[in-house]
Amino acid sequence: MIKSQIRTILAATFILSLLFLVSCESDESEESLVYVGPWIPGWPQLGHDGEPYESDRFIVYSNFSSFETKVETSEYAESIIDEVLEVFEVTWDDYRFVASQSNKKIVIFSDHDQRLESGGLAYRDGVIIRALHSPLYEQNYTLHRWKRTLKHELTHVNEFLLIGDNNYRLANTVWFREGIANYISENQSVSELSHLEVWQEKMKDVSGGGNPIGIKVWGDFPQSQINANAEWEYYAFFELGIRYLLDSKGNGSTISDVKSFYEELGNGISVAIAFENNFGLSLNTFEAQYWDLMTDYLSN
Repeated sequence: MIKSQIRTILAATFILSLLFLVSCESDESEESLVYVGPWIPGWPQLGHDGEPYESDRFIVYSNFSSFETKVETSEYAESIIDEVLEVFEVTWDDYRFVASQSNKKIVIFSDHDQRLESGGLAYRDGVIIRALHSPLYEQNYTLHRWKRTLKHELTHVNEFLLIGDNNYRLANTVWFREGIANYISENQSVSELSHLEVWQEKMKDVSGGGNPIGIKVWGDFPQSQINANAEWEYYAFFELGIRYLLDSKGNGSTISDVKSFYEELGNGISVAIAFENNFGLSLNTFEAQYWDLMTDYLSN
């Protein structure tokens, strides 16, 4: 009995010692991170290992991703940005970086274990994304989904860099910015009229009635969606609006019109005027007629 108790005590002591060592190693790892980097002012401080990997057009930082993972991340990014450039029919030289980005490279922060709530975030010259091969994320984050997320975020960066002027980088509406990012990353989930009807029924008593074109700034999301962290539910209908604008069976506009729209925003033209100049209808009209236009579009 006593021997059994002694063995139990020794085993417990051994386990506690291991936990203590792991805790110390974790603390030391956290303390070794460098909290200086090319992040935008006001964003959470992101600690990295001080050893970024540079490819032709990207700099990849991470907290605890391996060197091989940083290389892999940059390789995917190089391929994906080529796809984005091809769709928009622009070249890397068309991008207008801010003066502080004298190296003219896009920054990627590969978050290994800081538990990024969303799949990715984009800012003026960079992307924060969940790391490949992170045990915190990989169990329900496939490579296909990760690449689609990176393409979505790089489409945001593409927009910022084509607008150019940092003062107007957020001049666009939220619905257009998120809609074009989902469109380019082929994240399209509304394909039938029933999808639209279910959404209208669900949102009939919510402020704005679920009309995606009413989401011009982040504060326009209904409070109920914000409280539930469900703003993302609008994204499918943002994308539907963009798909309609760029489909020959819809509004019949083109990517060239999108580029011209960005250029006008970068020149200080209001989003309402730039939208009407390039898509042939006013924002107010598009919002007022959204349900009818999408019903006809999906019906055909």
